[in-house]
Amino acid sequence: MRKTFAPAAVAALLALTPFAVQAADIDPSKAAAGTYMEDPLHTSLTARISHGGGLSTYQYRFEKVYITYPYDPAKPAATVVTAKIDPRSISTGYEKHATDKDFNAELYGERFLNSVKFPSIDFKSTGIAFNGNKGKMTGEVTFFGVTKPITLDVTYYGSAVAGGKNKMGFSAVGVLKRSDFGFSAMVGPLGDDVTFMIESELVKQ
Repeated sequence: MRKTFAPAAVAALLALTPFAVQAADIDPSKAAAGTYMEDPLHTSLTARISHGGGLSTYQYRFEKVYITYPYDPAKPAATVVTAKIDPRSISTGYEKHATDKDFNAELYGERFLNSVKFPSIDFKSTGIAFNGNKGKMTGEVTFFGVTKPITLDVTYYGSAVAGGKNKMGFSAVGVLKRSDFGFSAMVGPLGDDVTFMIESELVKQ
């Protein structure tokens, strides 16, 4: 005979799981002060680029993204956010469909991302302006040894206590023109503009 749980028992079990969290509060003054860093289990960076001269849009991700966010709720806009991306962590999923080569290694190799010479892609914010829980973050990206300004569309999902830890949630979307940085391999068959999306839960250290 199939067993069932009483509603009270189910509620008690859920309360004990590490996934039980309070509702996120989008009031930035409610977030705890401190230095926050990425939760790698809940952080992703995906990117998209035109492929085949516009025939499709190819999507990939970077598995290693490191974010530091010093936060003062009394001055939520007065902070400097830094991020570092490891180009060797690029993941295309190519190996799930073909085994003729290591496509990830080809992309982080000398012809494309040249990760030996340029081992990281770096971001440093220069300003933040919010209207409610949405806003703009200006900053500088250093890629291929070249630094250029960039503006990100940012959404603040709020703060909460999860698993006994203070967390904040954000997303950011931006576009960069790779040839501006001297990365012009196969521009034409591949797009020049790269759209990237960061989703992250940040944990107070």
